[in-house]
Amino acid sequence: MLHSQAVNFAVLALGEQVLLETRPVDPRDILRGDYVILGYDISLIDEEMLKNALGEMDENFDYGASYTGREVFVALQKDDNGIGTVQFVSKERPSEGLYLRGVLDRWNEISYGIGVYYVPEGTGQEIEDKIRGMDETQILVDVRVLRGRPVIKNLIDFKKTIHESVSQDDSQIPGNDD
Repeated sequence: MLHSQAVNFAVLALGEQVLLETRPVDPRDILRGDYVILGYDISLIDEEMLKNALGEMDENFDYGASYTGREVFVALQKDDNGIGTVQFVSKERPSEGLYLRGVLDRWNEISYGIGVYYVPEGTGQEIEDKIRGMDETQILVDVRVLRGRPVIKNLIDFKKTIHESVSQDDSQIPGNDD
């Protein structure tokens, strides 16, 4: 646990900043504490881009069954506002540039280990409503990335920080729960 926290702090201190657009995800598990489930636009990869990256062009090939759990690398490009979009997907780690390490968890959807974000007591529903657009607000996730490893720094509401990572003991540790 201590090693993971040290790695997260290194990523937060030295990693490159990229903002990720969210999309709503259900359901929410009340028993695990107050948190929000985050889905990302960059998790849904274009089918042709994924086929090219994995090297299989047969239209009858079952990608979901064959590639579930496979590690892939997603190169990102940032727009003028710092929002990251998918540039390309690869089986190999890119030698340069901004990229995320991900795992293919079903047909053309990639998990990056940053799908759950713990928030202060009583704020989860408000944040989820903003992600869903119920109050006409968009939430961006401020992610720091170092060598493909993402760590959530905070959530941003129209460039205004709504929740920043708290103490060292409460840091967001990416896991396999998204």
